[in-house]
This record gives sequence, C-alpha cells and structure tokens, in this order.
Amino acid sequence: MPGATVLERIRATVVSSATTVTLAGNGRLTPASVSESEDQPRRLVLDFPNVTSRAPVQTPVDGSLVHLVRQGLISPRLAEERAGNPQELRRLLGNVKAV
Repeated sequence: MPGATVLERIRATVVSSATTVTLAGNGRLTPASVSESEDQPRRLVLDFPNVTSRAPVQTPVDGSLVHLVRQGLISPRLAEERAGNPQELRRLLGNVKAV
C-alpha cells in the first residue's frame, strides 16, 4: 500500500479503561517521528510529513486519561522549539500532526 497523502478520519473508542485512537488515510500512515510533550497536559505527537488532512480538527474522547484528539499543522513556535536547523523548520511547518 502506498504512503498516505491525506488523513481522512480519526476515530476514538473506549473499552473499559483502554482508549484506542485510529487514524485513517488514503494510504499507509507512517509517522516520521513520535514524541511525548514535556509540558502539561501530556500529549503524544505524531509527525506525518507531506500529509494534509480532511479529518476534524478535534475528536472528543470519553476516556479516563484521553479526553480529546486534536490534529493540525504544527505551529511556528512549536516548530522552532523542535527544529535544530532551518531546513528542519521548513519540513515541520509543512506537516500535519495528529495529537
């Protein structure tokens, strides 16, 4: 299956105390990086280079630990914090984050 170019939908399900978040695209979604935020609230950040989105910006979740899934383009401020060089900054600014 070729790599995705579009994030089409986000689905979250809660069963007992486990939350599962499913991302669906028009191909295989393979994150270039996965990281956890250092600040509060804790967030898991997945970086999908060259992927745009048709999914809702926010997906509510009724879990004990997960309350919201948010996706969108990385902010310039966050990109500056994460980028060590201008080329990396340009790459980050063009990406979609599933958070």
